[in-house]
Amino acid sequence: MGHAILAPKPGKTSRKRIVRRAERWLVDYETEGNTVVNLTHSQCQYIHADDLRSPSPRRGDFTPLPRYTRSMEDRCISGWIRGRDVALAVITAIAAAPIWGVASVCVRVDLGAPVLFKQERPGLRGRPFLMVKFRTMRAIEAAGAGSDEERLTPLGRFLRSTSIDELPTLWNVLRGDMSIVGPRPLLMEYLDRYSPEQARRHEVKPGITGWAQVNGRNALSWDERLAMDVWYVDNRSWLLDASILWRTIVRVLFREGISAPGHATMPDFLGPTGTVCERIIDP
Repeated sequence: MGHAILAPKPGKTSRKRIVRRAERWLVDYETEGNTVVNLTHSQCQYIHADDLRSPSPRRGDFTPLPRYTRSMEDRCISGWIRGRDVALAVITAIAAAPIWGVASVCVRVDLGAPVLFKQERPGLRGRPFLMVKFRTMRAIEAAGAGSDEERLTPLGRFLRSTSIDELPTLWNVLRGDMSIVGPRPLLMEYLDRYSPEQARRHEVKPGITGWAQVNGRNALSWDERLAMDVWYVDNRSWLLDASILWRTIVRVLFREGISAPGHATMPDFLGPTGTVCERIIDP
């Protein structure tokens, strides 16, 4: 990855607007005075903030990008994905309304209030959002200082194995925090533990299901799982997403790869081990 310098055209663009556009279109940035510098990008050296909206940046005092960060193809894919996400979220929420009701009552009886589990997770470009799911574990105060495996109730195990606990995340999809398909949102504390390559999983929105989920789910090692997330980022397409959605249904029906041995889901991610992933399976 290279670096870019995003400079304002005199008298036209404020620093605040530059930063806002940098956050919208680019991965990372630093600021020096009224100039945003060190923008992570694979092609460019210099570009005006005013040129970010144009598919063919105008020439000015600096050398503009050949194409800006989000290509027209990326924008078309993103627009199609957003429309699909909203449609599927609404249809699924309506169709699963009876399941929502029964699950809510069962969780309330089994675990008490609150019914929903809320936790801050990193989204697109690592920005935090509040993810919601059905509760599946006893509170630490009620269960004592036990592991997640010990706190997980039989009802919670069933909700996880059938992915019913994920139904409330449809709200995150409707809000635009998540997509239907994408790398799973992990914990905020993992952000500082990724290698630069693994951190690229945050170049797209996190998803309810993803490439790693249909190729092993939580039975994968961390290196394998994160490598598959990055592979999805590099190969995302509507056809791949359709394949993932179909294979997700099969995985849920057969309840495969729900947890790693001895863990409720996965052991903590402590950082890359350097293990080469050899399980990137063709769609």
